[in-house]
Amino acid sequence: MATDFTTAVDNAITLKKGGTVDFEQVDFETANVNTATNASVEFLVTPTGAVNLTVEINGTTVVSQNFNSTLGRVWRENFSASILKKNNTLTVAKDGDGEDITVQDFLFLFKTG
Repeated sequence: MATDFTTAVDNAITLKKGGTVDFEQVDFETANVNTATNASVEFLVTPTGAVNLTVEINGTTVVSQNFNSTLGRVWRENFSASILKKNNTLTVAKDGDGEDITVQDFLFLFKTG
């Protein structure tokens, strides 16, 4: 079975503490995705303290994680590819009173066919 990948978010997204916007949405494509298999998303996350990050794909939560340090790291999460379509919406959000958090370099890996 063949595999493919796509990227989303050309620039870093920073969600600020006390900011008026606690989420960002980005559209991306996964052409010819095999929705009967699993897929994964990985990205770089850099929190500035205690914050809860949520990542959704097409309205389905694939990451809900509390961070309590300033350590930047790569995060990877596997999920059912059944939530993917040709045209998708990625939503990244944080809790309203959490510290700043930056996410970037989203990479989606999936099987095709």
